[in-house]
Amino acid sequence: MPVDQLGLTPATRAEPFFNIGGFPTSNFSDFTVNGERLLPLIAAASGEHFDVVSAISPEFPRGAVEFLDDLLGNDDRWSAGSGAEPGAVPLYVCPVDYDILCGAITATVIRGADHVRLTSFSHTSTHEEYNERVTASLAGLGFTFPRAEFDALLAGTRAEYAELAKTWVRPDEQVGSVRRTARRARRWLRR
Repeated sequence: MPVDQLGLTPATRAEPFFNIGGFPTSNFSDFTVNGERLLPLIAAASGEHFDVVSAISPEFPRGAVEFLDDLLGNDDRWSAGSGAEPGAVPLYVCPVDYDILCGAITATVIRGADHVRLTSFSHTSTHEEYNERVTASLAGLGFTFPRAEFDALLAGTRAEYAELAKTWVRPDEQVGSVRRTARRARRWLRR
């Protein structure tokens, strides 16, 4: 059985279409497979462009911890609460609100004794015909990783994000947040 190498690399989604979260960019860790970013591999297989990010983001560290727990097989809060098909883990989600309704790339994670396999890649959104077409184009895509390396990489990343989550403050609770600025603007306009 051919074995692939999993990695993570910093990535940025610049100039978001919507900027509800107050971030000028979306910074995240993208998966790599055999040294190549996974999202472009998925895009090439499907012939589509996806405006999604991985949930491993310093802008949402608590969600990153839940997401990594799901990939590690520790807890399925992320995928169970996402609305994805049973057994599917959202690998890439909406860059604005980190959900799957706007569009997400999911995969089934099969954990064996020695290997972890990502298979059954699919697209999830509110557009059923598009989802079916994209999912059909991804039918042959799958990767197999040594379980020890997969678990070590993701567990180490999870520990980093768990530490970050301890001091993280939601954007709408930060001084100068988008909501506070909007409230000030509404008060000013009512004068």
